[in-house]
Amino acid sequence: MPKTVSLVMILKNEASCIAKTLESVKGIIDDYVILDTGSTDNTPDAVRAAMGDMPGRVFEEPFVDFAQSRNRVLELQAEHSGATFSLMLSADEMLLSGGVLREFLEEYKDDPSYGAFSIEMNAENARWFYPRVLRTGAGW
Repeated sequence: MPKTVSLVMILKNEASCIAKTLESVKGIIDDYVILDTGSTDNTPDAVRAAMGDMPGRVFEEPFVDFAQSRNRVLELQAEHSGATFSLMLSADEMLLSGGVLREFLEEYKDDPSYGAFSIEMNAENARWFYPRVLRTGAGW
């Protein structure tokens, strides 16, 4: 069965908080592709422990700058996942209403005219929309 959603992250020294984020996406994603950019706190092991037997990989490469690391993790996702969409989260974020997002992406996965989707972000008293779901191979 084709994969719909792959979690894509860039991490460094996030072992203390990553489990919460990963728990919020379980049951929503099909796999994960994570780029660790030089952790010294066992972040890669924390990811693998939190994800258990879920398909996915943690790659370890030096940090260059945010743009290059983001592009690199998207390349890795395209090469190793095969999922239609990448869901990009930061280590201190949690996905809420993931089931609704999954259903929405299932509906649009066969329509390549949609290259990205914004999701609602919330922090304390602020709310905004940000493109965090990208179609694999759409040139992002």
